Amino acid sequence: MPSKILGENVQFTIEIEDKPKSILLVFDRKCDVAIIPYQDAYNLAAVMEQVITDVKAEFGDATDRDVVESEQAQIRLVHHNELVAIVVEWTDRLRFTTWEAFYLVLNALKKCAQDAQLAAKGVHIRYDRNGMISKIHNSKLNYTQKVR
Repeated sequence: MPSKILGENVQFTIEIEDKPKSILLVFDRKCDVAIIPYQDAYNLAAVMEQVITDVKAEFGDATDRDVVESEQAQIRLVHHNELVAIVVEWTDRLRFTTWEAFYLVLNALKKCAQDAQLAAKGVHIRYDRNGMISKIHNSKLNYTQKVR
């Protein structure tokens, strides 16, 4: 799926390998950061969700939680204004041997895209170290709401 931003065309491809069973998120070139608009992040998340529904049965459930955690940790997501940055180590592909790790990345991508969309409208969300919302600030109304 192509994403055009800053005069560059970023291309993502999702591939399924049989031996060993794995899902690959492939970039069109080696990089450590791919910057895309939040709309394209939503589209990528939708494609990832469709892939999960297609391969979930043949992959089976993960038995080792350490594998899931290490696989989902190979990607970081950050946002600024209307952009989502996908931060990885210098590579052209990410390999997931469990659908659960791929699903965790999908959910994180959706959350980051949503935060970028809200930030573009002037709503900024702060999270605590457990990932729970701690503060919501609307810069247009100059209003801050603490949660809990």
